[in-house]
Amino acid sequence: MSNTLMLERTHTCNDLSLIHLNNKVTLMGWVHTLKCLGGRWFLNLRDRYGLTQIVFKPEHSFEWTYILKEIKLEYCICIHGVVESRVQNGGSCNANIATGQIEVNALQMYILNKSLNLPFQINNKNTVNEDLRLEYRFLDLRNPCLQYKILLRHKLLTLTRKYFNTHKFIEIETPILSKYTPGGAHNFLVPFKDNLFFSLSESPQLYKQMLMIAGFDRYFQIAKCFRNEDARGDRQLEFSQIDIEMSFSNESQIKSIIEQFLRYITKKLLNINLVIPLQQLSYNNALRKFGTDKPDLRSKFQHIDITPILERHHNIKNLFLKNIITNNLLLKAIHIPAKFSISTKEVEKIKKDPYLSNFSNFKILHVKINNNMQWMPQSLSENIQENILSKINKLFNIRSNDSLFLIISPLHCMQSISFFISSFLDKKFHTLNSSSFKFLWITEFPLVEWNESNHKFKSLHHPFTSPINGKLLKNLQITKSRAYDIVLNGIELGGGSIRIHDSQLQSKIFKKLNLNKKQFSFFLNALSFGAPPHGGLALGLDRLCMLFSNSTSIRETIAFPKNSNGFDILTGAPTVIKNVQK
Repeated sequence: MSNTLMLERTHTCNDLSLIHLNNKVTLMGWVHTLKCLGGRWFLNLRDRYGLTQIVFKPEHSFEWTYILKEIKLEYCICIHGVVESRVQNGGSCNANIATGQIEVNALQMYILNKSLNLPFQINNKNTVNEDLRLEYRFLDLRNPCLQYKILLRHKLLTLTRKYFNTHKFIEIETPILSKYTPGGAHNFLVPFKDNLFFSLSESPQLYKQMLMIAGFDRYFQIAKCFRNEDARGDRQLEFSQIDIEMSFSNESQIKSIIEQFLRYITKKLLNINLVIPLQQLSYNNALRKFGTDKPDLRSKFQHIDITPILERHHNIKNLFLKNIITNNLLLKAIHIPAKFSISTKEVEKIKKDPYLSNFSNFKILHVKINNNMQWMPQSLSENIQENILSKINKLFNIRSNDSLFLIISPLHCMQSISFFISSFLDKKFHTLNSSSFKFLWITEFPLVEWNESNHKFKSLHHPFTSPINGKLLKNLQITKSRAYDIVLNGIELGGGSIRIHDSQLQSKIFKKLNLNKKQFSFFLNALSFGAPPHGGLALGLDRLCMLFSNSTSIRETIAFPKNSNGFDILTGAPTVIKNVQK
């Protein structure tokens, strides 16, 4: 044993098989496991590629025992030895690893570098505090599970470039240091000089539109973006997106390009044959059926607004239902099939959840249907006309022992409450299949929404989105946009739109949104020089990796992420900068 490396690596820890029997090989990597069984020492050596079992034979037991007792997990070592068959040596194969039929009989071992005592076991990430893992991210990333996710990200990037290059897209890098423009996310400001500031780019939006004006026709970029927002499981202060823009294109052409791309990568990365075209749902229908504009099609719990059934019956005798119509409230039902049993205690848990304290003037009722198809408690169904009950039962195809959640609330909080309940049910009954991938287009978004806090209109997507037919209605709130989002398993994967390519219409939009046109004068000027019709979309690269690797957070798919509070625990950033350094 020596601290000086005398040999060159001949193979990785995933290369060897029975075809290499009796070959002398040299492997390098980290000590993954080490144990002594029946007078033999067994060491699993790990590198990026896999694992190989190293055996230390009894004929050298005294020498190896002395040496191996000094070895600790995660020591970086070199092994020189002979490839042998596990079965011929009296062992058994390990079908879980590629090298499971062989082992390497160690002849020499070199310690390349020692390791301090580990702050946590490399393979036990689920029991370790995340901030501790991020503090020692260089160790955390040795975990084969995390390495798989980072390698999957690499493969996705490679496939992305190959696909868009094949479809005549040009990869063009746009500036990260850009001009601050109001109306979007909170920006990171970068001081320059003389009280001047750059803004870190929150999106290449205006640059890619100007590339269309410049005549490049088809653009794509793996864009790094920055937004000073609260970090969450699917958000980071800095993130990457697959950004595209196309000239002379409409919604169906852009969707087709994206659908073919998704089919390509799901086949290559997951061996899933994605069926296209993808399902589409309007924004209003998504809210009506799922309580959210990011519905998870895997959910087993259907939402239906049953207020229209009441509105069609003017002679309602039941006081409870009559009050819904009188007070201009909505009634939505969530169907729970009989196989999903929910107790009274769990119903009360839902009703008392702290999240619901954010809302007022609502009511949640739980109704059970008995063997006689009667609604229980009976006090609720008394005086409800039989035809109303029959229509609701038929709407959900209700059977005996099914149940319903009835939600009564004003419009502004109905979607949030109903989505909360269905999400609770999906988690409780584990109905969301992690190996199922349900893509969905959401279309026909409103162009704007009213912001109560500052009493002005705000773009639902961004102020460069074209209204349908390129015209603004007198009532701006009912104007629909040519925007579209793509959702995967309840998570917004990306969004895009057909853009405004007319400077006068763009100027009107800025005015309606109370945005200062002078700050966008460069862009309005560009639109005045023969801007072509164009549109595009951005897909969240980090979110794609998260979903494809069945992770719960995008932090698992980024090599060096910020923690849930936005701090870089590894390097200690951000830091205070002294005045002399500013």
